Amino acid sequence: MANVDRLINWKTDAWKDPQMVAWYSRRMVENSGTNRLNNALETSLIAQYCLGETVLDVGIGTGRASLPLVREGKQVTGVDSSQAMLDETRRLADGLPITLIPGDVLDLPVANQSYDTLCALNVLTHFPHWREVLPHWASKVKPGGRLVFDVYSLDHLRVATGKALTEADMLPREGDDSSISRFNLRIAVEDLVTAADQMGLTIVAVVPYRGFFGSTDTNQLLAPWLEGQQRWERLLSWLATDQRMLDCALFLEKHFIAPLTSQVSGKLMLVLDHRPDPSANARWLARNTEMNAILASERLSLPMLTPYLPASAEQICDQLAQHLLPLRNQMLLYRIVKPMLANAQRFDLASLLPDPVFGRFVDWFRRELLDQMASRVAGHWSTCLPAEQATHYEGVDVAVATQYALTERLLTEHLGRFSGVRT
Repeated sequence: MANVDRLINWKTDAWKDPQMVAWYSRRMVENSGTNRLNNALETSLIAQYCLGETVLDVGIGTGRASLPLVREGKQVTGVDSSQAMLDETRRLADGLPITLIPGDVLDLPVANQSYDTLCALNVLTHFPHWREVLPHWASKVKPGGRLVFDVYSLDHLRVATGKALTEADMLPREGDDSSISRFNLRIAVEDLVTAADQMGLTIVAVVPYRGFFGSTDTNQLLAPWLEGQQRWERLLSWLATDQRMLDCALFLEKHFIAPLTSQVSGKLMLVLDHRPDPSANARWLARNTEMNAILASERLSLPMLTPYLPASAEQICDQLAQHLLPLRNQMLLYRIVKPMLANAQRFDLASLLPDPVFGRFVDWFRRELLDQMASRVAGHWSTCLPAEQATHYEGVDVAVATQYALTERLLTEHLGRFSGVRT
């Protein structure tokens, strides 16, 4: 318990340093990597699920969730434990009518049942005592009002690791101070349903997001294929400047991540209404479980998921085909579906992709396998030489310089997949 208290205190105090606030403010508007995509996803989800005219933004930070709501005419009150954050929000508001007051996640200095919606962006993710926080938050919204906030998914981590992890496993260990700053709250949806029933809350939606393009919350199922690969990082960097690629990424998130389950992504947006309805919560959990069973099928195709998606299979395929006209978008999607190409018996990508694109993806995948095979042979041939024919000179393996030419010969003369003609 002492370590949990230290965690809560550290997370509460971390953003009171004006220099940290200044860095955070710049980071929130920095147009680089996946930052632009993440901001578009999170602010659009807050706007989509916001009810009514009065909004309480807990841990308002720099106001990126609620300043757009103010511009739409909403009456917003922002609370933050950091006066430096409130000052920065006031600066960014630039005269917009917004109420800003200091407060804590467990001590919101506003009247009970005062707001139509309470939103919190990247706030509860820092704290383990969510079962104490949620009833306090719910008390501030009107009966039938709404809570919208993000957490990380314990269900996703369980599937990715194959381990029956618990919330306790996520807590920093005693004496490991460095892990306190890295803590992120992960919730399992079965625990969420139990808590919602006890607190008189109804689950409206649990929206997975950042399924393909995360960072700390990256899709752990795809991480072995994508993390640390320079070509993937270079592709993602284009999201900052290529509008067509950004539109494609948003389409993939909206149509293939958001409608699915708490297992498909490391990040979740939770939407709860302040009204009791245990039967609705049970129905939601049953649907989530049903989808998980489909996702675990021995053979998975687009028609199997269509009942849960926001459009028909034909509409989705047509829209995806339009997004895949730019070659750069094809390269982006290829990197995402590459694990499925490696497990073609289980994933029916032909039911999703246009025929020319599917054929191109299969060809790219086969060429990569051949490249890897040839590179392995070329990289190890010198190790087979007798000691007296060693290729090292003054500590440098000069055989490395021959590997490119040897790889070309292997691909051209033995594998038949490279012409050898340079253009």
